[in-house]
Amino acid sequence: MFDIHDHPWLASYANGISNNGEVVGVLIESDYDPDVTAFLWRDGDGMLELRNMLPPKSAWTNLRQALDINDFGQIVGYGYRSDRNSYNHGFLMTPVYPTFTLDQPTPGTAGVVNTITARNLTPGSRVYFIYGMVGGGSIIPRCEIVEAALQIDDPVIAGTAIANANGVATLVGKVPSKWAGQDVLIQGLVSSECDISNLVVVKFE
Repeated sequence: MFDIHDHPWLASYANGISNNGEVVGVLIESDYDPDVTAFLWRDGDGMLELRNMLPPKSAWTNLRQALDINDFGQIVGYGYRSDRNSYNHGFLMTPVYPTFTLDQPTPGTAGVVNTITARNLTPGSRVYFIYGMVGGGSIIPRCEIVEAALQIDDPVIAGTAIANANGVATLVGKVPSKWAGQDVLIQGLVSSECDISNLVVVKFE
């Protein structure tokens, strides 16, 4: 038995462990300020706060408790959301493994035509360009949750494109003027292979 507590907060509780030796639990800030937050401990990384692993622009304000973790690295627990009531909501947090690259849209200006490019694709594959305003997660239809999940809440399809012989697919379209000054989350999806791209966050001018 050994002590895994290497965090500046006062105390911690370990709640679950996977066969890969990853541990999840809860951190407690102090006796006087009973703030708590969920952690993941890995050998070599130490205690990592799960809230620091959330996608950008996430509606989750705090992941309070991590209760268990499986061998795929999926974590269950509960926390708070800014877009819901103040009660706890259960969560399933899944690691993501992007397999192709999505570039920032250019010129990155609202009200005009923009181009966004996906690279490192299998030639001939159809790419769905997905967007949303809130980070979080969405299950991809017909795909196993352990394969891939989107990092966007309430995703919308902006359009599709076919990868050329060089594994590049490009979507061209006009960005709404109302998006000026807003952060927009964009991700690519090849649904036939359950492959996802990296998540891109752009603030259109």
